[in-house]
Amino acid sequence: MANSRQKKAPTPANNSASKSQFEIPSLAVIPVFALLTAIFFSGQLFGDAFFWEDFIEQAYPKATFLANHIADFSIPFWNSGTFNGMPFFADVQTGVFYPPNWLLAFGSGPLLPVGLLQCLIILHVVFAQYSMYRLSRYMGAQRHAAVLAGVAYGFSGIIVCHMFHEMMVYHAAWFPLVLMLALKAMHRKSIRYMGWAGLSAGIMMLSGHPQMTLFCCTLIGLFALTDALVNKRMQSVSLVAGAIVLGGLIFAIQLLPSQELASLSERSEMTYEEASEGSLSWSGVLTAVVPGALGTSGPEQTAAPYTAGPYYFYWETAFYFGIPVLMIAILAFMSSFKRYIPHLVCIVFAIAFSLGDNFVVYRLFHELPFFEGFRMPARMMIGAALFVPLVAAQFFSSLSQQTFHKIHTLVATGLLAACVFICSQFLPETASQAASSFHSTQLMVAIASVVVTFLLVLYGVRKHNMVISGVLLTALTFIGSVNIYGSFNNGTVNPMEAYKLPASAEASLSGTKQDLFRIKIRERGFQMMKQNQGLVSTVQTFEGYNPLLLKKRIAPTGSFQGNLDALNIKYDIAPNAQGQMSFVERPDYFPRFWMVYDTAMVAETDVFDRMNAGQFDIKKQAVLTERFEKDLQLPGQQSGFPIGHSIEVREYTNNKVILNVETSSDGILSMSEVWYPAWKASTPDTELEVVQINYGFRGIPLTKGSHLITMEYSSSTFSTGAILTVVGAILSLCCILIGDKRKTA
Repeated sequence: MANSRQKKAPTPANNSASKSQFEIPSLAVIPVFALLTAIFFSGQLFGDAFFWEDFIEQAYPKATFLANHIADFSIPFWNSGTFNGMPFFADVQTGVFYPPNWLLAFGSGPLLPVGLLQCLIILHVVFAQYSMYRLSRYMGAQRHAAVLAGVAYGFSGIIVCHMFHEMMVYHAAWFPLVLMLALKAMHRKSIRYMGWAGLSAGIMMLSGHPQMTLFCCTLIGLFALTDALVNKRMQSVSLVAGAIVLGGLIFAIQLLPSQELASLSERSEMTYEEASEGSLSWSGVLTAVVPGALGTSGPEQTAAPYTAGPYYFYWETAFYFGIPVLMIAILAFMSSFKRYIPHLVCIVFAIAFSLGDNFVVYRLFHELPFFEGFRMPARMMIGAALFVPLVAAQFFSSLSQQTFHKIHTLVATGLLAACVFICSQFLPETASQAASSFHSTQLMVAIASVVVTFLLVLYGVRKHNMVISGVLLTALTFIGSVNIYGSFNNGTVNPMEAYKLPASAEASLSGTKQDLFRIKIRERGFQMMKQNQGLVSTVQTFEGYNPLLLKKRIAPTGSFQGNLDALNIKYDIAPNAQGQMSFVERPDYFPRFWMVYDTAMVAETDVFDRMNAGQFDIKKQAVLTERFEKDLQLPGQQSGFPIGHSIEVREYTNNKVILNVETSSDGILSMSEVWYPAWKASTPDTELEVVQINYGFRGIPLTKGSHLITMEYSSSTFSTGAILTVVGAILSLCCILIGDKRKTA
């Protein structure tokens, strides 16, 4: 009988290097990556240091809020604790349906154990290295070279400088694996691998950073298309596109509600100037060699302040991945240019895009759908952080067998040395002695790395044993990253302490069902508690901290104090008799719910200006921009106020409100609750219309009588997205289980 077994498809890169005397065992790489990661983040793992910046202000309170809802088996659709109430689930960055986030439920409670969240993020650094290792192996790299690529990528600036943007780290961890599976689908013409790629892409997207989703998918598509053009297999590119479509379907449960929120947010009107914030400067390209050439930034570090923009531009433009892989990649392009055309295209594109308003490419892409809504174009440097180590790993694996001239090493060394020299000229004459010392240390590290890499490359070629050289280069890459970024994440503020409120303070500042109110926590630069305190305690605040804000979240009344009254703010902060800032009660604050018996119709384009001019008394009148469906006989203000009515709050939670309302006349139930299209209302007998009143509030037209009203967050975009997600998951599983059945039969 003829042998019907299918011949194994060759790897994309032909690895013809001679067999080394010893190889790193395949299963050993995970403990190696874990050990290096534990060394790098030892402060966080042992409780001596904490991620800082957005980790404290956003990631930690968000994770605490999510963990408590997951533990209760509920979806946190709405957050009533910050910004007068706003969507939670629809904010894509919450990552509610990202499976690893469900582990946070084990730490549910008033305050999430900070170590649990930090460990979850750190584990993704291990995964990022292993994911890059697997991609490198598939592309033909030997194990020692794949380990080098994994370490360079896992401890690159684009990852370790964004540990407080955990969603970016999660995307970076999945990115190489999704690329590998997509390429396998294309190279092997495999429906099965298309399913795996789609499933992995969907999980990556659900981790919650739409900008990185867009950037990663763009780079995957660009690499696959270029690879198909070079290798004449255009017919297989559709499998990569199919994988991205499957991933998008799986992501739909989060994507559709997030698009609804984005259309109602302030960011829906972002200008080009705002979008190009965080562009990589031309001089910033040299930080591939000397990361601190333009200064630095950190939780405590002030020795060499960042000079190319605001302090946060330092981490937004960070991408350093190590001089060893950079030098080997330069050798690869000089020695085997045609072999690495797809890699080079992606690297050049990543740099050109990241230059933002310093180059033409970003302006062209900003006109395309999706791209116009994001800032920080330098985040596209994840492409350079991935493809430079990948090129280095592929070339290094077969270095002794390549058409390789020693002069190439000298040229590469000269180029990097020239970069070091240029960086040495950046230090301003007015810099402090501490800054000068820091700058000198960075230059010395760069010089030492260039020299040692030069010697190790020549040693490896001469001895025809690249394993030892590879291990040493990996150690050099890791040591360089520790030297440059090792202290960057070592904040001193424990979020659990920062968000801990005395029990007496929380009790006095939290409303009851019959006395719901909000508090104002900031005044003239003074802040009484963390901005997102409302996510981790029962207080409800006027302020918050989040990149996405609803455009209409207030009711303008003509004065700031009037706005605060309308927003149900009972406590403001002011100096007491001793001159210390403390909470003071505001006597004229509105109740959370009240009845009105008159309306005013105003054009949508005029409503804010007319209300802000003080033309309406919203305690007696509902300002509408569209007529409601219910036919009511409103008595109007001339009949006197108040008309007999009562409002009892039966239940008030994030996703649900139950009210018992009695009114002796037709009227409108007005509320100091932010309007959002997903809020629906009903009585046991009928559905009620929820209308937008007073610019940014909710209202419910009611007939006279008694009404038991249930108001729930019920999103049609969530329901539609959930159906699409189930379809995407089923299709992916079908591809995995039966996709290649005919081929293997």
